[in-house]
Amino acid sequence: GERTLLMDLDTSKSANDGKSFTAGIGTMEFMAPEVVSGRGGLLSDVWSLGAVFLLMVAQIDSPLLPRQGVNTLLCFSEWEKEELLDAIRNAIDRANPSTPRPMLGLICSMLIHDTAARPSMRQVCESLETIMEQLLISS
Repeated sequence: GERTLLMDLDTSKSANDGKSFTAGIGTMEFMAPEVVSGRGGLLSDVWSLGAVFLLMVAQIDSPLLPRQGVNTLLCFSEWEKEELLDAIRNAIDRANPSTPRPMLGLICSMLIHDTAARPSMRQVCESLETIMEQLLISS
């Protein structure tokens, strides 16, 4: 059946005059790992958007995934890279096995803890545009 996702943006903030936020503001579940440790930047928003995409595609209520038998927040540093990526892929494949592989790959890349390996917001937008074009062409 259909499912509705509501977001509460009450605590969202704007970065004015080119300033960026490094302090944690908002809901812990959607904070990038670097924000949790006080080193946030522009790529932190990419991670948070990836968490929102994961919730929508995997049809889960919060970004908690099983890790060694315990539901663990995605932002916690205990996750090893491959362990995290496997948990994301499994959650999406369980709920939505027909998810286009490029979308699955994009979500995984957005949720990488290493900011140097994470795509920029421009790259995310370009990937989404390509994914949508491919979906339109194939339908």
